[in-house]
Amino acid sequence: QLSMVRYWLTMVTHVATLVYILYYIYLYPAVGLITLPVLAAMCHGAIQFWKCDCENKMLWLAGIHVVSWILQFIGHGVFEGRRPALTDSLVQAILTAPFFVFFEYCFFIGLFTDLHHEYSGKYLRLTPG
Repeated sequence: QLSMVRYWLTMVTHVATLVYILYYIYLYPAVGLITLPVLAAMCHGAIQFWKCDCENKMLWLAGIHVVSWILQFIGHGVFEGRRPALTDSLVQAILTAPFFVFFEYCFFIGLFTDLHHEYSGKYLRLTPG
């Protein structure tokens, strides 16, 4: 019976990851394709952690989940001064907000500079003249 539960949890994890990847490719194909290996690795890591035979696994997962949400609220309140997306829309918080985090990483490493300047409201002319 435990193997059947693991099978379904693995299947749900793969389907959810596929939905995220396809949705992100639909929204902005270049960034969506960048998210593919990252989300696939996260999916693989989650499944491997679920398969491991560690003590108090559910306690660890619940702790990581709670601490992550607390840090998110602190980050939004202290560093951004804005409400988290969760207060606007649950779908936005769960599905769309992580996509914008991928955009921020892309901007940080120097990808999509024109889009970044336009997005930040500071569009700079990169060519002379």
